[in-house]
Amino acid sequence: MAALAWGPPSSASASEAGVTAQAVPSAAVGDPAAGAITATNVEHCNIVLRKLRPGQKTSDVVSRDCDTDPVALAKRAPQAELLLARLFQHRGWQGNWSNMWGYDGPCDYAGYNFSTVFENGWIPGISSYFVYNGCWSSAIRSSDGALKAFCWDVEYVGDAHNDRVHAISLARPYPGAC
Repeated sequence: MAALAWGPPSSASASEAGVTAQAVPSAAVGDPAAGAITATNVEHCNIVLRKLRPGQKTSDVVSRDCDTDPVALAKRAPQAELLLARLFQHRGWQGNWSNMWGYDGPCDYAGYNFSTVFENGWIPGISSYFVYNGCWSSAIRSSDGALKAFCWDVEYVGDAHNDRVHAISLARPYPGAC
């Protein structure tokens, strides 16, 4: 595998990350015609989300694009969206990963909420993640309902949440929160 640049810049878009290829939208999440996404056939994904609207609990998924080749996937990264987070399979930002992109720009106080991480198996479990573009406050919910909040990058979600992250919320923290 080719090495990719990890580490959170102050602002990251696909072009700033060195990705210049055109985005390739993929089928809507949950569309059976799109084919099953399982932990055994996917290693990396680009997932584009909409910001939460008033009264909404889960961000709409605009598109998702997954590949076993991270270089090929990077060439298809969304161009107009901003990188919100990179989720990793293992602690210490290692293993398979998925990028979460913001269709509506950087995080604000309402932020983004992605609640189907676990079921879709885009990566086989989440143990760590980087946050970008104002998404300095995050909360994760495990498959058994346990909630845990973090500020900044998360090197390890902890034993109770390791490989059990069911949902992740990303937002700009209120002043003094982080």
